Amino acid sequence: MAELRHEVAELRAENIELRREVGYWKSMHARVVERNIKLQAELDAAKADIRQLKDERFGKKSEKQSRIDRSNHLDDPQQRQEAPKKKRGRQPGSSAPKRRDYSHLPARIQEVDVPDDAKVCPCCGLPLEGLGQNDDCEQIEIETVTYRRVVRRKRYRRTCACPDPPRTVTAPLPPQRIPKSIFGTNLWCHLLLEKFHLQRSPWRTALASLLDHWDGLTRFVNDARIPLDNNYGERLIRDPAVGRKNYSGSGSEWSGRLAMRLFSIFATLKLWNINPRRWLMLYLEACANSGGKAPTDVSGFLPWNMSPDRLSELQNSTIDQRQIDSS
Repeated sequence: MAELRHEVAELRAENIELRREVGYWKSMHARVVERNIKLQAELDAAKADIRQLKDERFGKKSEKQSRIDRSNHLDDPQQRQEAPKKKRGRQPGSSAPKRRDYSHLPARIQEVDVPDDAKVCPCCGLPLEGLGQNDDCEQIEIETVTYRRVVRRKRYRRTCACPDPPRTVTAPLPPQRIPKSIFGTNLWCHLLLEKFHLQRSPWRTALASLLDHWDGLTRFVNDARIPLDNNYGERLIRDPAVGRKNYSGSGSEWSGRLAMRLFSIFATLKLWNINPRRWLMLYLEACANSGGKAPTDVSGFLPWNMSPDRLSELQNSTIDQRQIDSS
C-alpha cells in the first residue's frame, strides 16, 4: 500500500512538471507565431518597395501595355500563335521610302557663282561662256518659319578646244553636314536644341505615350507611398528625365549614345554660360565645311581652350534660354 502511494505521488509530480513544460512551449509557440506575422508584414512591405523601385528604374518596359483590350478573345491563349516580331526600320527587300514633297514651302533663292579663277580654261586661259542655265539643289532650313533654300549653281561652257578640261563647269555645292541630305544646318541645329536642350517633342507622340503608360501614371491613387512628383534621382537629372518622357526615350543604342553625348555637351555649355544655339551653329558649319565629318581639330570648340574674346562673344550672344514647363 505504501509503494502504491509512493508511485502515485511520483506520477503527480511528473504530471505537474509536464503541465509546466506544456505552458512554457505554448508561450514559446505564441511568440514564434507573433514573430512570423511581423516578419511577413515586413516582407510584404519590402516586396512593395522593390516593385516601386523596378517601376521607377524600368518603367518604360514594365508599364508598357497595349491600349487594345484582348480579354474578349474566344480562342485559347496557349494555342494562339503570335507573329514573330519584326525589327525596327525598313525591312530587307522593301523599297526605300520616297522623299517628301516640300514644294509647298516658300523658297528663298541663293545665287552661287563659279570662282573667278575657274571661269577660264586652265590650259589656254580663254574665258568660259555662260550657258544661261542653273543646276539647282534644295535644302530645308528653319528660322521662325520653315522654308526651302534654293541654291542656283551657275554653269559655264568652255569656248576653247583644249582636250583635257571638262566642257562645262558648275558652281560647287554648298557645305552640308550630312552629304546628300536635304536638311540644312539651321534645321539640324533647331532639332537638336528642341529635343536635347529644351526637352520637347510632338504632341501626338506625347499623347500616345500617355495612353500606353496610363496604369503606371495613376498607380499613386491606390498606393499612398508613391509620390505625386518625380523621384529624387530624376530631380537631379531633371532635363534628361523630362526629355525621356516627352520623346519616349531612345529607340536604339546609337540614339541613346547620341542623347548621352548631347546632354553632356549642353550641360557643359550651360556651366560656361555659352549660348548653345550659337555654339552649335558654329560647330555644325565646321562639320559641313569638312565634308560632313567632324573637324580634325575640335580643341577650338572647347570652352576652356577658347580665347577670352571668343568666349566673351559666345557668352554675350542672344541667349535662347526659354523656361521649361514640365508640369
